[in-house]
Amino acid sequence: MGRHKAAASNMQRLAERVTISPNGCWEWIGHKSKGYGKATISGHRVRTHRVVYEHCVDLIPAGREVHHLCTSKSCLNPSHLVALELHLHLLVTDYTVVAIGSTHNAVKTHCPKGHAYSKENTRYSPIKGYMARFCRACEEERRATKWWRKDTKEPTLKL
Repeated sequence: MGRHKAAASNMQRLAERVTISPNGCWEWIGHKSKGYGKATISGHRVRTHRVVYEHCVDLIPAGREVHHLCTSKSCLNPSHLVALELHLHLLVTDYTVVAIGSTHNAVKTHCPKGHAYSKENTRYSPIKGYMARFCRACEEERRATKWWRKDTKEPTLKL
C-alpha cells in the first residue's frame, strides 16, 4: 500500500465490512490478525486502520504508529485514530504489557543504571514479534568495555 491515499473504490470496499457500535467505533468485521483488521488492497495485505487514517486524516509520518484512542484494535473511525511516535504509543496503550514485557517495565522512566529513557537515549527493536526498548547509553558502555577487554587481552600461548 505504501504512503499514498487509498482510492475511493477501496474505501467503499472497506466500508462494506464495518459495523458501527454504540460507542462510536467503526468495527471491522472482516479478517483480523492479532485484533487488527486486515484487507488486501492492490495486491498488498494491509492493516485497515492505517488505510483509513491515511485516506481520511493524513499520511502516517515515518517513525509513528497509528494509535486507537478507543483502545479497540479493530476500530476504523478516523476520529478515534491518532499517529504517535513509537515511544509514546508504547506508553499509552493497554497492550504495553505485551510490547515491552510488563506494565512494571513500561512505566519505568530510567534504565537500571539511571539513564533516562528519553527519545534520544532509547532504541526500540522487535524481539519475537514485539517491541523491546534498550538504553543507548548502556549499549555504548557495554560496547566500549567489550572492545577495551578485547584490545588488552594478553595472547594465549599454546604448548
